[in-house]
Amino acid sequence: MNQTKNYWFIGLFVIVIEIFCPIHAKGAMRKTDIRKLNKALIFDLFMNYEISERNSNLSTIVDYIPGSDFKSFRSIRTESNMGGKDEMCNFEFNKNGTLNSMLYEIEGITYNYEFNYENKILESVSIGGNKKILFNYNKKGKLQTIKRLANGRSWECNFNYINGENKAEIKTFVTLDGKKIANPEEYFVTWNDQFKLTAYSLDIYAAKNIKYSRKGDCISFSFNSVRKDNNQSGWEYTFDNKGNWIDRKFKNEMFKRIIEYK
Repeated sequence: MNQTKNYWFIGLFVIVIEIFCPIHAKGAMRKTDIRKLNKALIFDLFMNYEISERNSNLSTIVDYIPGSDFKSFRSIRTESNMGGKDEMCNFEFNKNGTLNSMLYEIEGITYNYEFNYENKILESVSIGGNKKILFNYNKKGKLQTIKRLANGRSWECNFNYINGENKAEIKTFVTLDGKKIANPEEYFVTWNDQFKLTAYSLDIYAAKNIKYSRKGDCISFSFNSVRKDNNQSGWEYTFDNKGNWIDRKFKNEMFKRIIEYK
């Protein structure tokens, strides 16, 4: 009888705990994980797509944006020759570790990006002093839409997160003369448990099997081009004494970085 009472008491105790101290539902994300996912979707996917489009001679989205934690950086200057074009990226960081500005230069043309935050959340990106990229978030704080304004029209990406999967479907729209037109093409993005991208399809670009080092640097991936599917690519790195890369190359493609630490 005493043992039965003990089981009853334990069961009642568990019920009380679940009511007043509920455990997060399966699949629910912590705020820190939501921030990591937002950072991956905004910087690793969209902003890298933005710069890759400026190059105009690439078959895949190149990881221009520094992939490691921004908090240790004051600035990074990068020189590269992707797509057979000499280019330069200069990144400046805020004291709190957020990206403040980015300058991309190619073939004598310079593009200035300024990142605007509200309560430490990225609200928009200005290009040449005008807000051109806008971000919206859902009630949980997850990135919901990215809107890119250009030449009197807008291009919008909507993220639909798949329950129980590290995946979001991407639906795109073009708005011109007040008319919003849906793109029939279906795109997507996936990520691993460290919130690093593992595959994506966006616009004319697609990649999969993206692999990373323990530090989070991309080491290999496969991508599609107009000539061939599953092109294999990757990077060989040289690191500084803090463990951040300063040179990387693949065949004739190269990047060189000068890092200024705080």
